[in-house]
Amino acid sequence: MKLKEILTVIICAFLVVNAKAQMNWAPEGATWHFSYGEVCFNGYNMTEVQGDSIVGGQQCKVLKSHIYGYACGGSYASFMLEDELTYADNDRVYHWTGDNFEVLYDFLLVPGEVYVVGAYSPCEEGDSLLVTETGVLNINGVDLRYYDVQHLNNFFGGSMNGRIVERLGPIESYLFPLPHCLMDIMQSGPFRCYQDTEFGAYSSNIFPNCDYLGMNDFSSAKKMSSYPNPTSSNLTIQLPTNDNWTVRLYNMNGQVVSTEKINGNNRLDLNLQNFTSGLYTVQAVNDSGKVYTEVVVKE
Repeated sequence: MKLKEILTVIICAFLVVNAKAQMNWAPEGATWHFSYGEVCFNGYNMTEVQGDSIVGGQQCKVLKSHIYGYACGGSYASFMLEDELTYADNDRVYHWTGDNFEVLYDFLLVPGEVYVVGAYSPCEEGDSLLVTETGVLNINGVDLRYYDVQHLNNFFGGSMNGRIVERLGPIESYLFPLPHCLMDIMQSGPFRCYQDTEFGAYSSNIFPNCDYLGMNDFSSAKKMSSYPNPTSSNLTIQLPTNDNWTVRLYNMNGQVVSTEKINGNNRLDLNLQNFTSGLYTVQAVNDSGKVYTEVVVKE
C-alpha cells in the first residue's frame, strides 16, 4: 500500500473515532423535566435548549427553565429561573458559574476520585463529589457512559447525586448544583424525563408523565398534610383517605431516604431526628395511582 493510501486510512480512522467520541450534549430541542418544590409551592421544572450564545469567547448552549405548579392557597403559578450556559467537549460538560466556565460532568473520572463542582451563588463554596462507580449503559439503543457520585458536603443544600449519564446528565437529581444559601430555599429534582429528536425519550417513571401536576392539592377539600412543619424530630403525615399508600421521602438530592407502606389507613408517623437538616419532599401514592406531594423542612 502506498504511503498516501496509508495516510488516508489513518486520517479516516481518526475522524471516525473522534466522531463517535463526540458527546452529543444539549442538542437543539433537548428538554428535561424535574420535580420542583419550595416550602409553599409544588410543581415541576421544564428545562430546554433555547439556542446558542458566545460567552467569554466560548460558543455555548443557552438552557432556559420554566417552573409550573400550584402555590399555597390553590392558585396556579408559573415563573422562570435564570438561564444556564453550558457546552461540552468529547469527555466533559462545562457550565458558566458567573466568572468562567467550570467542569460540570467529567466522564474521564475513575472510582475513588473526588472533584468539585461550583455553582453561581454568593454563598457557594463548591460541591465535593466522590466517584463510586463508572460504566456504560445502553439506553434507546445508544451506548452512554455513566458514573455514580456521592455528595460529600454536609451543609444546607444539595448538588448532583447518584448516577450521571452522558447526554442525559444526572438521572436521580438535578442538572446543576443547587445553592447552599438559606435564602435560596428551593428544590429542583428529582429527575423525571429527558428527550430530544434524535435520541427519543427516557423517563425515570416516578410520575405518570413528565409534566404531571396532579390535582390542586392546596385547595382541595381532601388533601395530604404534614405537621409540624418545620420539624426537628417527629413528622405526622395525614392522608385524605383510608387506603393502601406508599409514602416516600426524598432529600434535596432527589434520593429516596425513607419508604413506608400504609395499609387501609390514612396516617403515618415518621421520626426525622437523625436526618440532616434541610428540605425534604414527601410523596404519597395509593393503589389507584393518586399522587400527593408536599415539601417539609427538617430543622
